[in-house]
Amino acid sequence: MDRRTERILRKTEKAGLRKARREGHMLSREELLSVKVQLLPDYTRWLLFGGSVGAGLGSWMFLAADAIAVGSVLAVLSVFLLLFSIFGFKRTLETVADNMSYELVDLALDAIGSAIGSALD
Repeated sequence: MDRRTERILRKTEKAGLRKARREGHMLSREELLSVKVQLLPDYTRWLLFGGSVGAGLGSWMFLAADAIAVGSVLAVLSVFLLLFSIFGFKRTLETVADNMSYELVDLALDAIGSAIGSALD
């Protein structure tokens, strides 16, 4: 299993456990496939946040220097980068699994089942 698959599996397990706790029962295969998974790595989201702060500071400096057009473009860029850093790119597990193997779904179901089983013991 490559690193990307392992990362998505970890995120799927966490999201599946949250949904199972919220629903109050073990998730079925169809319910797990509807879980949304964050695809953007954390370090990329932090870089986007840093870019948002940089664009915001640049916008403030250009607007203070009466360069309205450049300052406005940087302000819009700052808002978009901030939104992407907060929300990232979420996709349902079904769309992610279409691009990968379905063994990911089986592994996630096994991991969620064992985590719920050990919590009940």
